[in-house]
Amino acid sequence: MQAQDITTADIRQQALEIQRAIESAQALARQIAATEDYMRRLAAAKRAITVNAPDPKKAEEIREIAARALLTDPVAARAVLDVSAPTTLSRPITITLRDDKSCWTGGQTAVLANGQRVCGITVSVMPHTGKNTTYEEAYQYMLSNCLLHEVMGHGVGQMRCGEAYNNMPRWVKEGTSVLNDSAETQARRYRELQKLLAKDGKLPFPTEALGGIAEYPDNKSEFYSESMALSAMLVNRLTERFGPEKQKGDYVTLVLYFGLVTKEQGMRAALAQYYEKLGIKNVAELELLLRTWIEEK
Repeated sequence: MQAQDITTADIRQQALEIQRAIESAQALARQIAATEDYMRRLAAAKRAITVNAPDPKKAEEIREIAARALLTDPVAARAVLDVSAPTTLSRPITITLRDDKSCWTGGQTAVLANGQRVCGITVSVMPHTGKNTTYEEAYQYMLSNCLLHEVMGHGVGQMRCGEAYNNMPRWVKEGTSVLNDSAETQARRYRELQKLLAKDGKLPFPTEALGGIAEYPDNKSEFYSESMALSAMLVNRLTERFGPEKQKGDYVTLVLYFGLVTKEQGMRAALAQYYEKLGIKNVAELELLLRTWIEEK
């Protein structure tokens, strides 16, 4: 093409291509900056976590998973990154991998608190080799379920609510914690409830009585399943009424405090106190919504 053959359209096309190239380069630069910022945040979160494990590779794997999870929650991220936050940890989150083969696959969380300030979280996670389970299989199950159940459920629950979390009933603490278990585990728990409803049309526990259950019942698995379903249904109802939350912890926090009222005053009083938020008139409507939620899963 000769210089004199270049048209206005050609110039416009070339300018458009140059503009697209500039925008692409700018987008790449933003992506790189975001990645670098995330990696800095991840490194800081990992520094807030101490892992005790016989195998250094497993210790680093646990630290990586926990740190990445903490950064997904605004409350937890602030606690591990912002030294001025009221929930800032004054000492690291300590996770201990116990290799005691006599233990179950599960976890326990102990939280030291001073007023509303979380001072430290200690988590023990315990893979257990059952009759048909290898240690590695139990370890992988622990990574995808127990670890985040303890850290993101009980640990972050304490960050959200301070010492009030210690007084909350077991159903809401375990129910909101199971929401951090794997999708496969949650699906299994819904199937458990669906079978019970299909068998005799009843939930394992009357919803009105959940707040008064102080100790783990004998049918612990069913208790966890119903608690999970109720917690999930309430979070979903808040989402439907007020739109997707910008910070998921906001709805979980509300459900936790709702649970506290079920313990201190009963389910009926809790529904009345939180009617403006939940829009559930009475226990009968709550049970109907819960049954429908379970059956549709």
